[in-house]
Amino acid sequence: MNKRVTVDLADDEARAIEAAVADGRFASEAEAVRAAVAAWAANEADDADLREADIPRLRRMVEEGLASGPSLDADAVFSRLRERVALRTSGQ
Repeated sequence: MNKRVTVDLADDEARAIEAAVADGRFASEAEAVRAAVAAWAANEADDADLREADIPRLRRMVEEGLASGPSLDADAVFSRLRERVALRTSGQ
């Protein structure tokens, strides 16, 4: 069963659909829009699968980071590095 949906497209979006039909990539504007929606839906499904698959990996990474020891303050580290560079470049 098909459901009719009306959407407003930006001029460049409408031109892209019209060009795809004119180039023969799609038989109609409706077919082009259906293909775009199908691609979007497939991408959303892939993204959801990746997000779900990433959770255990991200948890392991957090656990590894916590187990690696205390953290260092980045500002303090960069400050010390700048001091060392300044000493070396000043000839001392």
